[in-house]
Parts: sequence; C-alpha cells; structure tokens
Amino acid sequence: MVITDRFRVPDQSGKIEVSPADIERGGHAVLAVGHGHDQTGGRYVLIRNSWGVTWGISGHAWLSEAYLNAQLHETATLEGVT
Repeated sequence: MVITDRFRVPDQSGKIEVSPADIERGGHAVLAVGHGHDQTGGRYVLIRNSWGVTWGISGHAWLSEAYLNAQLHETATLEGVT
C-alpha cells in the first residue's frame, strides 16, 4: 500500500481514517490479521505493522475501508498451503 502521514500516527483507538488532504509518503507492506466494524457500521481491517510495539496499539491498527480503497494498490495471498 502507499502510506500517508496519517498512517504514521493512528488515533487513540488505533484507527486510521482517510483524509483528502493527507500526503502520500511511499510504499509499505503490512499484514492483515483481522477485520471488523465500529459502532456506526464502518468497516475496518486490522493490520500488523513492522514498526514495533510502540506504533498504534502494540504494533497493530485498524485501517478504514475508505483508507484501504484509496491507498491499497496490491495484495498477495497464499493458497493451497497446508
């Protein structure tokens, strides 16, 4: 994905939302480890980042569907792994 300034500092609940004024900074790989929604029905993907436990919530954050739609450019999956 292409990360933005907002990605660098998730909010206190660990969410990263899309912002039209946000500045893109470059490519970065993350691992999706879960998904869910908030109280208003907003959909999120829980990711694990490689920047250590001081980033986000112990190295994790919730990316909003809107952020992913704007910033995700490639995905990779493993199939047939036993």
